[in-house]
Amino acid sequence: MIGLGLLGLIHGDFALVWQRIPIEPLPARQVIACACAAIELLGGIGLLLKPSNRLALRVLFAFLLLWLLLLNVPAVVLVPQMEASWLGFGEIAVMLAGIWIRFAANARLQPWRVLKFATGANGIRWARRLFIVSLPMIGLSHFVYATETAAYVPHWLPFPLGWACLTGAGSLAACLGLLRRVAAACGNDGSGDARRDHRAGLDARPVRPAAGSDAMDGIPDFRSDRLRRLDRGRLLSRNEVACARRVDVNGITPPECSAPPSRTLPAAG
Repeated sequence: MIGLGLLGLIHGDFALVWQRIPIEPLPARQVIACACAAIELLGGIGLLLKPSNRLALRVLFAFLLLWLLLLNVPAVVLVPQMEASWLGFGEIAVMLAGIWIRFAANARLQPWRVLKFATGANGIRWARRLFIVSLPMIGLSHFVYATETAAYVPHWLPFPLGWACLTGAGSLAACLGLLRRVAAACGNDGSGDARRDHRAGLDARPVRPAAGSDAMDGIPDFRSDRLRRLDRGRLLSRNEVACARRVDVNGITPPECSAPPSRTLPAAG
């Protein structure tokens, strides 16, 4: 975001091929371009600073969502036979997907009830789906516009056309790989496969941080009842806590934890 903002402010226009505006002529084009560039630059800086992180996420999420819905979706609907329309959608959609994941993981549900579908684990799942769908739009453009894409390859690299096709094939391969993981996640029975999908980052069941932390506020608590009781202050030894966490993660009680020692609290005086 910082890079796009700097490009827009330096050139006084929208950031090259990444922000196509299907409105010609656009009134006050330079003013609007600089305003959009300022939002991107300040929003990108805000993501790096903890006090402004939440505000930057909200602003960038709304900014990219409006850009996609108001500029890219109409272009796809009106000119679906032109691959450039899909390319413009995909380029903005991948940025929106990245911001959406951060937004869904950090946004508070209470003041954002209208966007409740876009927050928490459900929002993260939809953002990942948007990212997967957008990859072929970008990858196919490297083949449809191979000559134009090859012009962006540095001159010191040989075979620019080959690099253009290779990067396009990489986007398509990434999409197929992610789709395979999603299909596996949908077909598993919720036992061992769910854990493997979680490690691959496709289960969309984030782990809740320690009590009192607002880093992941709004994410559902997927801990077991046993762990919640531990966090409420039961006087258990370190070994008992480790056993409880192993049971919670794997769903299987280890042999050494099959009969954890009980500890009786002293009676109140």
